[in-house]
Amino acid sequence: MFSNEFLKTKVMFAGFLLLAMGVYSDMHGRKQDTRALAEIKHCMTNPLECATLLIVMRVRITGLVKDAVKAEVKVGRHYASDQTISLTGLVGEPSPGRIVDILGSYAEDASFSILRQYESDWIQHLKYWISVAGLPVVFFFLRYHFRHTPRTIFPLIPRHKAQHRA
Repeated sequence: MFSNEFLKTKVMFAGFLLLAMGVYSDMHGRKQDTRALAEIKHCMTNPLECATLLIVMRVRITGLVKDAVKAEVKVGRHYASDQTISLTGLVGEPSPGRIVDILGSYAEDASFSILRQYESDWIQHLKYWISVAGLPVVFFFLRYHFRHTPRTIFPLIPRHKAQHRA
């Protein structure tokens, strides 16, 4: 199994397996997204039927109307600006344009009661960019300390051997 025999076949099979798993996960994710979007659309039009369901959705705050926070729900790629919902339990300033991911359920009065909320902040994006920037550094050190050796099980060997002083 770990020999260099049939190396091209093994690499091609591994690549095909990775491709198949990626296609499967993409199809499964699209099916789940379609189901979730259909549920959100149904609950926006019939909030009383969804009073027992926990729903996760992204909203954009549009403003404050008579002590109720109004928001547009993101359905697919766009916000449904023609139909707003009332939110209760929002933590923080209800400033227009604020985007919040919320978890909650519809109440008896057709308002959405928030149990948890999350707002994307700059520190999360900074962590992603640091991780991406670290990748070339790792490749540089691998290239500096090791050299490529074709037709071996582990294709990297050290560039510099330790020098012993007598």
